[in-house]
Amino acid sequence: MNIYVGNLAYNATEDTIRVVFEEFGAVTSVKIISDKFTGKPRGFAFVEMASDDEAQKAISDATGITPVWFRPPYGIFDFTCSGVVKKRGLSIVLWTVLSGDYSEVSSENIVKTVKPFIRPGAIQVFHDTLNGGGT
Repeated sequence: MNIYVGNLAYNATEDTIRVVFEEFGAVTSVKIISDKFTGKPRGFAFVEMASDDEAQKAISDATGITPVWFRPPYGIFDFTCSGVVKKRGLSIVLWTVLSGDYSEVSSENIVKTVKPFIRPGAIQVFHDTLNGGGT
């Protein structure tokens, strides 16, 4: 399971994050996301854990909240994914609108795309690089 870890100190390292998560189980990888132009950390990372059970425990212990939602990576899921989600008692959540800001559109067009979908509970996805994520 790949876990988004936000609000990181800018001096956090992949090794320190790995040590924290290894308390819960085997860590497959840690990737701190950096700004592609400055190379500076952006304050978040992804931690991949070998076991979904250990990953869920890490999330629950770190936040005090047991996950109830699952967003499939890139919004893509299949029968295997659906079965795992159902087995864990999670609900699948997708976004309401994708802003399209990663494809060099103007801020006016982004607002025009997103504004009709703004309402309580709506989920807007904004990316800030041409390839849709920080690298």
